[in-house]
Amino acid sequence: ELVRLGTLGTAIVIEGRDGLHASADGGLSWTTPEDHAVAWSEPKTLTEPQREELAPFSRPTMSLEQTLLDLHSGRIFGDVGVWVVNIVGFMAIFLGISGIWMTLRMQRQMKRRAKA
Repeated sequence: ELVRLGTLGTAIVIEGRDGLHASADGGLSWTTPEDHAVAWSEPKTLTEPQREELAPFSRPTMSLEQTLLDLHSGRIFGDVGVWVVNIVGFMAIFLGISGIWMTLRMQRQMKRRAKA
């Protein structure tokens, strides 16, 4: 859990329940800072231009394409949805193969009746 966020020179410092962690490379690696002279952030009210700049990020959305892809793959319903989509896919293959088999069988029977 994040408790506080600050900077130590050019490094980002976070304080969590398990102590301090610092990253000087944009979060790719983390170390425990030796120096505790961290400039901790303080809550401030945003200016109107800042609010306008951040507004698109305050309500994250998912594109229609991603929604349809997740729906089609079953991921939108979690692991159960993926299994359901897989089972439906196998059923569709089975129905297609059984339909071809039944059609060929009926055609053979019709040819036999025509010869008789």
